Amino acid sequence: MSEPLHKSPDRPEAAIGEALRQLPLLQPERDLWASLARELAPPQKRRPRWPYWLSAAAAVLLTVLLWPGRTLPTTPTEPDALHAWIAHSQQLEGTLRQLESRPTDAETALAGAELEDLIGLTDLQLSVAEKPEDELALWKQRVLLMNELTELRRSGRSTAANESVGMMPASYRIN
Repeated sequence: MSEPLHKSPDRPEAAIGEALRQLPLLQPERDLWASLARELAPPQKRRPRWPYWLSAAAAVLLTVLLWPGRTLPTTPTEPDALHAWIAHSQQLEGTLRQLESRPTDAETALAGAELEDLIGLTDLQLSVAEKPEDELALWKQRVLLMNELTELRRSGRSTAANESVGMMPASYRIN
């Protein structure tokens, strides 16, 4: 404001405008708007990286499996046989549940209890079987025992007494 203000009687707003233009520009010591914008901005979300790693692993796996000239291993028939014995065992369990309510005499009940103990022992051996061939043999044994128990409950007499099943005492089979 080195120049004096000239008042113009006909245009007072021009004088005010001129006076404002002559004022020095003031700058704040620090820019608050930039800091406010940073503080109020939504946080940037970091994308998870596990989908990329998972897709890369899948691509490598598919490449290895589908590489030209590579033959895939054939599945042996043992699992199919194992599943068949398991299914037969489940079917026999359903039959035994239906036959459970039939009245029996003491001798038949005792024979049934012994067969149930042998089935329980077989189940125990199944829970610790490590080799697939051992597991298959144990499921076969379980089905034979359950067939015997089913026949016992249906007829009231054991077929093992006739030695048609060829069972040996369980103490000889314990590993």
